[in-house]
Amino acid sequence: KARRLMLLIGGSRWNEEARAQIARFAARFDLPVCTSYRRAPLFDQMLPNYAGDLGLVLSHAKVAHRPPQVLMACAILAAVTASLLALGAASGQPWAAAAIYVALLGWIGGAVVAHVHHIGIRVLLTNARGEDDETRPSTVLFAPLTWATVAVYEAAVILGAGGLLRSEFRLVQLAAIIGFVSFLALLLNLTSAYRTAQQ
Repeated sequence: KARRLMLLIGGSRWNEEARAQIARFAARFDLPVCTSYRRAPLFDQMLPNYAGDLGLVLSHAKVAHRPPQVLMACAILAAVTASLLALGAASGQPWAAAAIYVALLGWIGGAVVAHVHHIGIRVLLTNARGEDDETRPSTVLFAPLTWATVAVYEAAVILGAGGLLRSEFRLVQLAAIIGFVSFLALLLNLTSAYRTAQQ
């Protein structure tokens, strides 16, 4: 269960009416609002539900379990990168394959891996220990393996994108192998967490 949802806004082409609509929406549902990099003017910073710039929010978070935050930050960066690559592809650059790769693996895949490390572990703990359990995911995950999963996964995204941009398919193959290693590390960590949760 999410303890509290947050609204992230960014991009360009916002007019005054759109800004007013998003402010009303956030107020109606009592949502904290973060802005993406260099987009603070999109939301009135004097409103009570303005939570700040996403980069600052992530860097000042008090949660000890950092891997999901790092993965989500990387996923957001991947979404921006994929958008820029797609714009380049639309203007004639040979970047379409890299844009799709970064969107699927970097953005969507990164968000999925982040959620597995938090929400997935919470579901696992609830199944193993009951609905009243409040165990934090970091207590059942093996931290070095978690960080290795994060590092290897992001390396696979970067290598694959670089390989597609440079038409070096050996890099793409290497990215696939590294990505598979990341998947195995994640499975090993989940298995270990499940065993720990059952104790």
